[in-house]
Amino acid sequence: MTYATQQDLLDAFGASELLNQTDIDPTPTGAIVTARVDRAIAAAAGEVEGYLAARYQVPLASVPANVKQAVCDIARYRLYRDNAPELVVENYKAAIRLCRDISTGAVRLPLPTGNEPERTESLVDFAGGQHVFARESLRGCE
Repeated sequence: MTYATQQDLLDAFGASELLNQTDIDPTPTGAIVTARVDRAIAAAAGEVEGYLAARYQVPLASVPANVKQAVCDIARYRLYRDNAPELVVENYKAAIRLCRDISTGAVRLPLPTGNEPERTESLVDFAGGQHVFARESLRGCE
């Protein structure tokens, strides 16, 4: 399952931003370099999936909007390499916080979980015996 697409990044951040962050070769082509976008999305999806796997069966059957946005924000951050503006860095950090919260269960996705232990009905039976040290048996031991 694809968590985000190039079109998702285009819709979220615009064509000019993707062009500026992908067409970086010494001889620019004037077009978005799809391979760079795809690599950033794949890396971001792998990072997010690592967190999701703690609680959910991955790959997800359907992608909730907050997971898609997290993948987009992480991919965007990766496209900037070392010169990401503060907003991009903050969105990246927020996406990672969301992923951590999902992995710990603080944020729940509207999906069935896949890594919970199977619940079984277990009964415990306690039985008491006679007291070993009762008042009567300790009389005279002073």
